[in-house]
Amino acid sequence: MIELFKSREEFKEKIENAVRLELEQFGVQVTNANIREMEDDEQTKYFENQSQRAVNEAEAGARIATAEALQKGQIGENLKKTNMFVFGKCFVLARRDAV
Repeated sequence: MIELFKSREEFKEKIENAVRLELEQFGVQVTNANIREMEDDEQTKYFENQSQRAVNEAEAGARIATAEALQKGQIGENLKKTNMFVFGKCFVLARRDAV
């Protein structure tokens, strides 16, 4: 079920191929097929929960990326104020008369 949710396009292609093979036996040609929406039945909330999980993971990733960017910016500002620069993985203090 998880693979189905994550790889919707692949699932769509498999369904299209299976339907195409069945209908070709009757002389019907499939030119296009769409899956409108995968929905939960009345007893489960699987797709709803997976969808919410994906949204939560995306939001968390965005918050982490923002925090990391802010942290890098703050480090850069602090290095500039102290006349330090990064050389590889080392911090080097530059002499004021050399800068």
